[in-house]
Amino acid sequence: MSDGEDSLEEKLRKFRLWKEASAEGSLSFGSTNDSAGTNSTTDHDQPSTMDRRPKPPPHLRGRALGMYYRNLSLRNKQQNSQDAGTSGTGRGHWRDERHKGLQRRKAQERSSYEANEPGSSSRFRRFQDQRDIQLEDRAEGPPLGLSGREIGLFYRDRSKQQRDKKNAVDITLPGWQIREIRDRLQIARGIEQSDVYREFVENDNIRSVFKNEYLRVISKTLQETLLEESEKRDDGEHYEQHALDEELLQQHDQFLRSKHPLCEFRRRLPAYESRTTVLDMIERNQVILVKGETGSGKTTQVPQYILEEASACGRGARCRILCTQPRRISAITLARRVADERGESLGRSVGYQIRLEAERPRASGGSILFCTTGIVLSIMQSDPLLREYTHLVLDEIHERDVITDLLLAIIRMVLPYRKDLRVILMSATLTAETFSEYFNHCPVVEIRGITYPVREFYLEDVLNELKFYSFDDNSSAGRGGWQRRQGQQRQQDAFYDMIEPYCEQVRDRYPAPVLRALRNPASETKQNELIVELLYYLTCAKPDGAILVFLPSVAQITDVYKMIREHRQLSQARLAVFPLHSKLPTREQTAVFDRPPTGTRKIILSTNIAETSITIDDIVYVVNAGRHKLNWYENGISVLRDEWISVSNEIQRKGRAGRVREGICYHLYSRARRQTLPENVPPEILRVSLDEVILQIKILQLGEARSFMNLLLDKPPAEVIEESLQLLNQLNAIDDDQKLTPLGYHLARLPMDPRTGKMILLASIFSCIDPITSIAASLTFKNAFYKPLGKEKEVDRIRRKFAKDSASDHIMLANVLAEWREQTNKGGFCGRNFLNGATLQQLNNMKGQFCEYLHTAKFVAAAHPQSKPDNRHSDNMELLRAIVGAGLYPNVATVRKVIRSRNSPDGRAILSIQGQGRAEIHPGSVNGNRGVFSSNFIVYYDMQKISSLTIFDTTVVNPFPLLFFGDNHVETEGDHELISIAGHYCLKCDKETYLLIQDLRERFNLFLQKQICEPSPVDWDSQDGEMLRRVAIILLITIDCKFEDGFDDDDAEDSEQSYGGPR
Repeated sequence: MSDGEDSLEEKLRKFRLWKEASAEGSLSFGSTNDSAGTNSTTDHDQPSTMDRRPKPPPHLRGRALGMYYRNLSLRNKQQNSQDAGTSGTGRGHWRDERHKGLQRRKAQERSSYEANEPGSSSRFRRFQDQRDIQLEDRAEGPPLGLSGREIGLFYRDRSKQQRDKKNAVDITLPGWQIREIRDRLQIARGIEQSDVYREFVENDNIRSVFKNEYLRVISKTLQETLLEESEKRDDGEHYEQHALDEELLQQHDQFLRSKHPLCEFRRRLPAYESRTTVLDMIERNQVILVKGETGSGKTTQVPQYILEEASACGRGARCRILCTQPRRISAITLARRVADERGESLGRSVGYQIRLEAERPRASGGSILFCTTGIVLSIMQSDPLLREYTHLVLDEIHERDVITDLLLAIIRMVLPYRKDLRVILMSATLTAETFSEYFNHCPVVEIRGITYPVREFYLEDVLNELKFYSFDDNSSAGRGGWQRRQGQQRQQDAFYDMIEPYCEQVRDRYPAPVLRALRNPASETKQNELIVELLYYLTCAKPDGAILVFLPSVAQITDVYKMIREHRQLSQARLAVFPLHSKLPTREQTAVFDRPPTGTRKIILSTNIAETSITIDDIVYVVNAGRHKLNWYENGISVLRDEWISVSNEIQRKGRAGRVREGICYHLYSRARRQTLPENVPPEILRVSLDEVILQIKILQLGEARSFMNLLLDKPPAEVIEESLQLLNQLNAIDDDQKLTPLGYHLARLPMDPRTGKMILLASIFSCIDPITSIAASLTFKNAFYKPLGKEKEVDRIRRKFAKDSASDHIMLANVLAEWREQTNKGGFCGRNFLNGATLQQLNNMKGQFCEYLHTAKFVAAAHPQSKPDNRHSDNMELLRAIVGAGLYPNVATVRKVIRSRNSPDGRAILSIQGQGRAEIHPGSVNGNRGVFSSNFIVYYDMQKISSLTIFDTTVVNPFPLLFFGDNHVETEGDHELISIAGHYCLKCDKETYLLIQDLRERFNLFLQKQICEPSPVDWDSQDGEMLRRVAIILLITIDCKFEDGFDDDDAEDSEQSYGGPR
């Protein structure tokens, strides 16, 4: 050790001398130290160099011990050099002064750097000494408030980002190529920004039908339009008798004398007793509310009463009734039923209209039109006063879907301008008062409900009757992540708090085994075996009658169906078992209405679709599992929750029994649980994204979105409104002042969500209309595939066959429609491939509707989807994927790694979504079991949190469409620009290349805005056509994919751990 290194003993000796000197009034430690050094020079007091050499810590071994001595040697050399520098006094005083000045300047710069002042940090980043590194670590440290696992995730993500930057793919173009592209397309560096939309509005030389309509929408409010339209009406117009009046009067007289069974059936309905009261209320009030339970006949009878009363008064031809339904199937079945009761076919006095399908009643009047709620909004875009109709019947308003809530608010605004319009609201009993208050306490007429009494039994009664006491509770207790275990514990605590007091209360009424079973949490969550045993009991011990079982999901319907087939006794019984849910083909849905042969028990396993949409007359027994699936929109995610039903749902389900004789309803939850059920399900407008709603608000001239939402029955959460406004602004559908842009106008007119609408507008520009309209129709309507019970894997195999090598659910759907169109035997094709022929025909009709709109607006050359001029590039797979990616942006996930396991030998992708964390692809996707990806990026149409964060309808896309059409973050590092897409640094290039891409992107955006304002088919021989070809070349660039690939021996455990955030 050198003399400059003090041992511990020497330091202690100096410390004692310093204390003594302090006590004696010594001026400084330095003087004491110097004197001490001069006085202790004897061999006895001065230790040797070997004695003063510090010993290494005893725990160091091997390489660590060597590193210790190396660092010690370096420190000694540094100290020796400093001593030599200070001892050389011959170098002059000016050097010391210069050194001090440099040190002062450096200290000032460092102070500015540490204070994060602008322009002060670059010098110290080049030094990279230990203090700077520590400072940068502190600057990039985790945000305040993070702890434990969250801090680890922060550093993990930062490490991943640094790794991404290192592996970014270089896309730098040669200088000569950049110059050639700029010269060819006449693109100057840094294109000047221009507001095409503002110029379009303010330029008086531009005249078109579209411009006139667009200016009308953005320049007037609904109140101004209503005032103008009301002034055009001649309410004092004298009514002239019509030949149809005599025909309707004769038809009414025939009904009064008729003994037809349907006429007798109508007279026996509970609604018939209230006929006079209802009609009197309608005559004296502009708005009334009819409330009645299931089976009262209010939906089918009230519209007929109104028409018959007008006919009896000789004014039947003037009566036009518009009756809304929340679902398509309801509108169609009700129209057919009412036409049958009136003894006529559809198209005379009764009709229906749903999207893309209509059988409208006669135009001369005296009519009832059943339609979905959205049709009314479409009518009001051109006829805000509903001048064509005398009565508006809003049925099933207690369901509180988004469109119904929107329509109720609009109707309140219309009523002052249409004093002759009569509005009849119809609702279930529990929610009626809410609607009455909303319409200024309008009068209420109540119609009694169920024809026959229904006995109700709860879980404890069922367990006691069946002697069923055991529930299989092999849930994943102790498995999964910490957050999941905590959630399970909270649920169990709440369950015990609810059930224990009740069990004490009824301990004298039920035997101990029943109470023990009630205390088991699995009695509410593991009920499949109980349901099957109850079905066996009903089949064997109860009189004939159909059984309706309400289950929360299609998955549980499948499980119970399989258990019935495998049950020793039920499998031998004469049963007709039908699943019923919205994904089934119409012919399979309508099969549930057929009565089975004598001696055969009909069992229907249904979701909540059977609550209100349909009525099955032979139902005698209802089994109510008490749960349903609800969508909730939280933090940008659609979360599908399995929740308890409400009291109003229970009443609706109970009302399905007792239609033909006394019924029985078995609720598979305890009376204690029943006391915790909410009165009503939260309205849909509180649970969904609002981007489509806001577009409707704009196209209907309802003003500022936030202000109008205050007029609704329930105001949506402010954060959801803001997220939807940001999305529409990002899509350029509204501007910064929330005004509808020309693009937003087109998106609102198209019957689809905004992102899908943008997709088909891009398809019209890049000339690939046929496949993209197929994709848009499938996403807007529904999937043409259906999955018979037990055939799920075979259907997935067929889907992958149709996808070919596209790695896209969306292009797979386009391929299905294209192949179906070429078939001569379409029925056989559909049967072999589990396709719904009616759905495919509907999708084909929708394609035609989309193209008709695009052709009318002059975006495309022809109104036919297969037009050759509009499909120049329909065979270019990469371009199709690019347009899908551009339309669905910002719904982007990145592949983090692929896991291969026993259950997924081909592979299962683990994804990362910016701001959401870890996600997976739904197994039903063609990419669900993909092990090799051509790109790290996957776009998706929908995301839900079921048991984990899951994406649906996916397409693998290259990053360039996302770079070109979406937002991206750029960071300069050295002489390169690092480009981040969806939070993933994947590309880098030099400054000139990046500026070219940005200028080309800006040029395309200007072209797109001009096309939106003045639509016309693209001339591919023009300079704009050349620009589009260059854009297409960029979109088709591919880069190698990089992700981890590993084998997980227990992927089930991996999937259960930690969906609380990224790992």
